[in-house]
Amino acid sequence: MALSMLLSIFIAAMPAVFVFLAAFENLDSVLTGFGWPFANIQSFFAGAFAGVLPAIALERFWFFVLIVPLGLFCYGMFLAVLCAMFVLSRRAIPHLDEGVYYKANGEWLFYEMYQSYYTIFSHFTWFFSAFLNARLLHIYFGAKIGRGTIIGGGHVLTPDRLEIGKNCIVGYGSLLCPHMYDGDRLYIKTVKIGNNVTVGGHAMVFAGTEIGDNSIVAANTVVGKDRIIPPNSIWINGNAIPRKDMDPVSIQAITNPAKSVEDEDGPSEPSEA
Repeated sequence: MALSMLLSIFIAAMPAVFVFLAAFENLDSVLTGFGWPFANIQSFFAGAFAGVLPAIALERFWFFVLIVPLGLFCYGMFLAVLCAMFVLSRRAIPHLDEGVYYKANGEWLFYEMYQSYYTIFSHFTWFFSAFLNARLLHIYFGAKIGRGTIIGGGHVLTPDRLEIGKNCIVGYGSLLCPHMYDGDRLYIKTVKIGNNVTVGGHAMVFAGTEIGDNSIVAANTVVGKDRIIPPNSIWINGNAIPRKDMDPVSIQAITNPAKSVEDEDGPSEPSEA
């Protein structure tokens, strides 16, 4: 697995390296071939700094002037090729359904391979992380994220098992992880987050969690597997607390869900002995 990833990185870097070297050899001749203003500016600097700058700096004047945007362009090309290769490689790896998998049958090894491409690619985003990691990168790798939602420095594992509604904020350092390990078992289940939800910084949300609309997960808290957080509530210290700005019906639904269902459906019929 490690060898295949290193090979993918090496192959993806080749086009970017080729473009960078081609620019080093030909950029100045191409730009100065247009004449004014490129040729005039280069001639001015060559005359003014002939005794100060090394010869190569004057010969490759435009290359060194444009080296920063050129480098970012080549790095972006590397990321694009790398991302395409990773996505194609993932299609050849079996996709696991939701459920429990045991170490003995080796299925979770395929799962780790499936997710490692996304994890490694996110480490290469570097300069572009501010534009990609907030939303686009996770969507590209399978997450369903509503409009206006921002993952502000939060971490997502298993993005294809994540569903987030509109206008949500995932705080810095938080973790959304739709899978978890329990001894020799791997548990996978989609994490579903409603609309207008705030996940506080360094909070941890695990597999199977469902968070209702307008809820808040407090910072530095843990939402264990298969937890259901009702709408309009605050999750803190393992409990869902009604928000003070809620209506009485919503408060009743959180504090006593069974009673709320009974009130809506009417009293239940007594069962016959």
